[in-house]
Amino acid sequence: MRLTPFLVLSTLSFTMAQDIAVKGNSSNTDIFSSTNTSTSAADRVGVHGISKPSANWGIGVRGEASYIGVQGEASTSGTGVRYGGYFSAYGGQTNYGIYSYGNDGTNYAAYFSGNVYITGTLSNASDVALKKNISDIPSPLGKLSQLKPKSYELRSNEIPELSLPGGRKYGFLAQDIETVYPELVSNVPVVVPNGKTTTGQKSYKSVDYIGLIPILVGCIQSQQTQIDALKQEIQSLKK
Repeated sequence: MRLTPFLVLSTLSFTMAQDIAVKGNSSNTDIFSSTNTSTSAADRVGVHGISKPSANWGIGVRGEASYIGVQGEASTSGTGVRYGGYFSAYGGQTNYGIYSYGNDGTNYAAYFSGNVYITGTLSNASDVALKKNISDIPSPLGKLSQLKPKSYELRSNEIPELSLPGGRKYGFLAQDIETVYPELVSNVPVVVPNGKTTTGQKSYKSVDYIGLIPILVGCIQSQQTQIDALKQEIQSLKK
């Protein structure tokens, strides 16, 4: 059975073995639109896709596009919370609520405009099997003294498209880090809520703060070596 594009049906309920294909070619309207106008206080579904042929197989909903594959929005006014996307996975040996990747151009598996909160651990790939050209970090004390910790406030009201948090913060200026550890600084393009980059393709510098951890550890170790040496010198003077 093949439905005519743009056919509007108030009620459609049937069961059949054939696939249903809806095709169209329009520049000014949706090819297929499903609307649930129920006003009851219940989670009524606009579109529900189920595909469970067997364990470890099946895709419930799939979207392909030249711009946004799947877009979700929750914006009705009133009480309660809103979820633009809500995902869960369970029942398998390994479960991923969300799996995403970027593999062309400037790659970002995920881009968040605003705060990010997690209840679990944040883990980075660090297996020796993934690394090459491994070497010890030269004593970083000299470079570390060049870093300039700052307190600051973000321009949350002046650059609303970034959803920057308010309040006083503590950290570094990317430009200062770049002069000492340029490999920890990168340029990230600005993405506004509809997904389009801002006029002029703006980008701002970001800092890999996690990358500073081994440098700080190296500094602590270097300082401890100096402290131990001074202790031995003092002990020898006491004898």
